[in-house]
Amino acid sequence: RALIPAAAMGVTLIWAVISMINSYDYFVSLNGYPGRGEGLLTLIFYAGFFITAASIKTDKARKTLLCGILINGMLNSIVGLVQIFTGYLSDYKYVSLQLEINAASGVSHSPLFLAMVLSISIAAAMSGLALFEGKKSKILCIVSICLFSFVNMFTYSFVGICGTVLAVIIGIIMIIAAKAPKINLLS
Repeated sequence: RALIPAAAMGVTLIWAVISMINSYDYFVSLNGYPGRGEGLLTLIFYAGFFITAASIKTDKARKTLLCGILINGMLNSIVGLVQIFTGYLSDYKYVSLQLEINAASGVSHSPLFLAMVLSISIAAAMSGLALFEGKKSKILCIVSICLFSFVNMFTYSFVGICGTVLAVIIGIIMIIAAKAPKINLLS
């Protein structure tokens, strides 16, 4: 099951190496533009993350991975809340005579990267809602979904909006696929 997606990720990495070789600036192709994670190293990170997630077979390992993603999302969301409400720890500000906007960028210092991380975290929380058994775990997942969605909207990016919508769709699919109680759909 994991062979076709892993091969697709491998083709993406090969294409990224070819693009880097033919690029005008190796530094930008390798690292991405300053403040934006979109270079070859980022694709390698995604590939490692994807292959690790695809290779997990046991329920305990899945739950451990989901908890790790939730903790990462919580950390980024807490930093994002500080950035939204105080403007500290962030370089993304818009100030005019009438309006002051502080965009959340988390610990990555990139609103787009934070939007991607929070979208993955929302999907993980939705999956946790379907897979976790305890009431406390389900409440933690619901609170996480609300927090991640709130901070994701304050990245002021299209990535955040699309990621939140896709995460909700993934969550609905997970609840149906895991044959979880349909009351979880209401949550």
